[in-house]
Amino acid sequence: MGFRNIMISSNMKLRIQDQQLVVTAGDEVHIPLEDINCILIENQSVTLSAYLLQKVADSGIALYVCDEKHLPNAVLLPMVRHSRHFKILKYQMETGKPLQKRLWQQVVIQKIRNQALCLQLLELDGHEELLRMCKEVQSGDRTHVEAKAAAYYFRCMYGLGFSRGNDHIINSALNYGLFGIINFEMSVKGDMRIVSNCIDMLIASYSSALQGNRTELDLPELIQLQVHSYE
Repeated sequence: MGFRNIMISSNMKLRIQDQQLVVTAGDEVHIPLEDINCILIENQSVTLSAYLLQKVADSGIALYVCDEKHLPNAVLLPMVRHSRHFKILKYQMETGKPLQKRLWQQVVIQKIRNQALCLQLLELDGHEELLRMCKEVQSGDRTHVEAKAAAYYFRCMYGLGFSRGNDHIINSALNYGLFGIINFEMSVKGDMRIVSNCIDMLIASYSSALQGNRTELDLPELIQLQVHSYE
């Protein structure tokens, strides 16, 4: 399985050559397909071919496309049977609703808990209320606590008049910044890992849970953020 998450954020040309992704923007960068986990295309002027899409899928790579607000709005998932993406999709289709709802409950609780930790780390009011909301999350989040907590969290962060759905410049910065944290560290069961590894662990635990091998997900927890750099 690949370990590199590739983000294309400017006007570039993508092509395949000798089982490598070739990224051209003046100079050329060659990345072996076997090293790639996913590709995120953020810029709407990127050029690529149907052949590239086919080779990406053959290699088990997920490809995401963003809208004008820099938010992912489409995904190409490989359907080859050895692909992790295909296996998880198959498990999801075969899994009963009760288990899906219990797993979703875990995700929502941890999301709200991380929002509370973020406010606490920034020394802002509101983290205690979010922790209280965690206790109200039911199986499947039937009462939509996630949405209520998110609205409360962003009001605490940016003021009463802020809405995540408007065209405020803060929203643009938040959307763009989502893809800049991939090498920051979080904690999973006490172990420090970069965000991309945390995502892989969560997906692996989700897949295992769908197969009935476990009941708890490996969910990342926010800490005082530290960037992980490579020499």
